[in-house]
Amino acid sequence: MTTQPLRQGDLDAFEAFRPRLEAIAYRLLGSAAEAEDAVQETFLRWQSAERAQVRVPEAWLTRVLTNLCLTQLGSARARREVYVGQWLPEPVLGGDPMLGPADTAEQRDSVSTAVLLLMERLTPTERAVYVLREAFAYSHAEIAELLDLTEAGSQQLLHRARQHLAAERTRATVDPAAARTVVEEFLAAATSGRVEPLVRLLAGDVVGVGDGGGTVPARVTPVLGAAAVARFLRGLFRPAAAKRAALGGSPDLYAWTANGLPALVAVVGDRLVGVMTLEAGADGITAVLSQVNPDKLGRAARQWAAADHGEPLVRGGDARHGRGVSGIAAPSGSGGTNIPRHSRSEDLMKHRIVILGAGYAGLSAAGRVARRLHRDDASITLVNADPDFVERVRLHQLAAGQDLPARPLSDLLAGTGVVLRVARVTAIDADRRTVTVTGADGADELPYDTLVHALGSASTDHDVPGVAEHAHELASRAGALRLRQRLADLAPGGRVVVVGGGLTGIEAVTEIAEARGDLDVALAVRGGLGDWLSPAGQRHLRRVLARLGVTVHERTGVTAVRATEVVTGGGATIPADVTVWTAGFAVNPLAAAAGLEVTAQGRVVVDGTMRSVSHPDVYAVGDAAQAEGPLGNPLRMSCASGIPMGWQAADSSRRASPAAGCRARRWPTCTSASAWVAGTRSSSSSRPTTRPVVPPPAALSRRGTRR
Repeated sequence: MTTQPLRQGDLDAFEAFRPRLEAIAYRLLGSAAEAEDAVQETFLRWQSAERAQVRVPEAWLTRVLTNLCLTQLGSARARREVYVGQWLPEPVLGGDPMLGPADTAEQRDSVSTAVLLLMERLTPTERAVYVLREAFAYSHAEIAELLDLTEAGSQQLLHRARQHLAAERTRATVDPAAARTVVEEFLAAATSGRVEPLVRLLAGDVVGVGDGGGTVPARVTPVLGAAAVARFLRGLFRPAAAKRAALGGSPDLYAWTANGLPALVAVVGDRLVGVMTLEAGADGITAVLSQVNPDKLGRAARQWAAADHGEPLVRGGDARHGRGVSGIAAPSGSGGTNIPRHSRSEDLMKHRIVILGAGYAGLSAAGRVARRLHRDDASITLVNADPDFVERVRLHQLAAGQDLPARPLSDLLAGTGVVLRVARVTAIDADRRTVTVTGADGADELPYDTLVHALGSASTDHDVPGVAEHAHELASRAGALRLRQRLADLAPGGRVVVVGGGLTGIEAVTEIAEARGDLDVALAVRGGLGDWLSPAGQRHLRRVLARLGVTVHERTGVTAVRATEVVTGGGATIPADVTVWTAGFAVNPLAAAAGLEVTAQGRVVVDGTMRSVSHPDVYAVGDAAQAEGPLGNPLRMSCASGIPMGWQAADSSRRASPAAGCRARRWPTCTSASAWVAGTRSSSSSRPTTRPVVPPPAALSRRGTRR
């Protein structure tokens, strides 16, 4: 292309028409940077054009620009197919001439972020016809000449474009004063810490979309529906150390307009870091569109630097919460929530983590997340029905007569910042993100942003008749104490049958036989004795049980339990004054009732980060979760699995690093002393545990808590 010096009149003609060219290009491309490039290329072609061939400069420039944009749209679509996350148009702030004419509803509508996004569904030619006709009032004859169409073809393309957009287009523009009111109400609701005020502002079919371009963290899928968008926004406006680090500080938040719509502008220091536009309709806010990709904020940032933007609604770091001047009124019905205009944004809300169950997995998760999250960023509530930590792997020792020291959870959690709530969990509402609990003060509802489900398991009878009436279980402290009393009342020569050949059954039978050598103790197992142990372990186990005088009934399925005997599959009976049932465990049914995806056994299906595959704000650990171990096999119900699962969930929930799976470097073996006195060892075990397996208080102490 050969360029030639422009006469002043030709240069003036182009510059006079430049704002209109930029406005056309922006509507066609949805990108301010690409629009500027297209206009610059048009200028170069104008500079080299033969003036004798240019009859009407405006028509010539529009034709060249439009064809450049049509070519650009083809390659832009290919790039957007591999774009990271959601693609949104570049925002253009109020007052920028690139927004073009705004005299009619059609003109204003054609530049709104939502409509620009919808226009991505049109073919390039449909989009060009729509923009030229609706936004710039070109006649069909003019459009036909510009795009090499017939007038009828132009009319047909416009009709199709209108049909594509009509069903989803929302025409709503506001003046700057009204926009500030909309943003103030929105910000008050978003930072209130409650979902209800936001739901009142949002339309039922609202959509939330964020564009980070793979550079800044942003949700990769749209959020749909008022309840889901409200929860998403509540989390988005919650301050956190990771967000401050990503943004380079706490942002000041300003009310503005962008693309003719109410907008919230986030600024850190002198840097514009995000623009959120609010598309409104008769039923409320219909779209919340957040642009945080720094590559798409260049023109808005230049605009902002040159504007007189006044005071922010919320100041990021100057004033402490509560010291601001006049407050921002919350939307009607929100309960009177107010935000001080100069409040410090990171003090407005904390991320609420609720952990259900203080067993090995739940307590490990609570301690670990408390060490890794700053108290300014998160509140952690641990709910447990018992005020003490129950050492479940030692309950057989308690049943056999040993005294176990009390381990109050309040002592274990001292100095961590974790709030203990002694109550029973009665319901989980995964849609509303609430948990219903019942304690000494009655029923209550706890809202959460992240839920860790660690309610564990309890003994189950597998529908074997008589188990509930006549057998004792060792899955709870209460059950162990009942068995302890029953064994204490049993006279010498009494007959005890332990049903179940797992680790709990072996520990129980050896402990009882050691403690009460005057009793007749037997073990009934469905398969072979210790068939999950190494061959050497199986041989040693047989020698130990023989030395203790334990009678072993192998390959014996129990079909019924009676007051003085157990009935086997073949109809034979084994005399039993006391039956101890360790043959199975069942998980808490609340997860299934809440609608989480669970296995046939009711265990929550989780990914490698311990996150529910159906509800990403819920994590499950311990017996409550169906997770895979290092070799790809489902982890068994045990504290050996539960403790590292708790660690994994804690690390994942705080987003410390992307987790590829349950990657504990070492999987501990949780057993009591008695089993190892017996000398049993599985082929995968490490070293015997001869002391209580409790998450050590030091791991939860003040020394491990971030300040």
